[in-house]
Amino acid sequence: MNGGKPFRLDEGEGAGWERVAETTLFEHRWVRVNETTFRTSNRKGEVTWVVSRRPAGAVVAPQLPDGRFLMIRQERYPVQRVLWEFPAGLIDDPRFRDDFSVIKAAALRELEEETGHGLREQGELISLGHYFSSVGFTDEHCYLFLARGVISTGAGLRPDGGENILEVRPFTIGEIRDMIARNELVDANSLVVFARLCALGFIA
Repeated sequence: MNGGKPFRLDEGEGAGWERVAETTLFEHRWVRVNETTFRTSNRKGEVTWVVSRRPAGAVVAPQLPDGRFLMIRQERYPVQRVLWEFPAGLIDDPRFRDDFSVIKAAALRELEEETGHGLREQGELISLGHYFSSVGFTDEHCYLFLARGVISTGAGLRPDGGENILEVRPFTIGEIRDMIARNELVDANSLVVFARLCALGFIA
């Protein structure tokens, strides 16, 4: 588990990976699409791939003092669905590449903005490592956290931009398991966070 430092893409490149050419096909504030030619130590010759470059994200599983987990229900425009999820958001501060505290701050910000909750005095934010959201298409990776011991801030929700959060409510571990089994909890962030919580022994 990488709990104490940010993942760096150039760490992978230092182990036999080389970008020999790169052309930008499309660029937007939140995404850049490149056609990139790679050379690796595992193959002869070069390979060209279309890669979506995305900012990293932070995903947080907020746990109330009674053990239940807060989830949000929000509109997701690319899939035209309203989904239950754990709160998450992009990390827009480039200092995160060298400073893990920036990543933790982003997780706490998303927690407060999307659920109206924050850590109580005895609460703790626990790193659960990181994962890659779609390795055949994008370099996007998300940092996973357990926020143990959260309480209402009293400030309400403060969603970003076009976000539309319709509901926030707590779920028991059993209820989340049932949602996964019924294919009702379907976003990658939430499924990975739940799997990591199980694998690390935070929930049984």
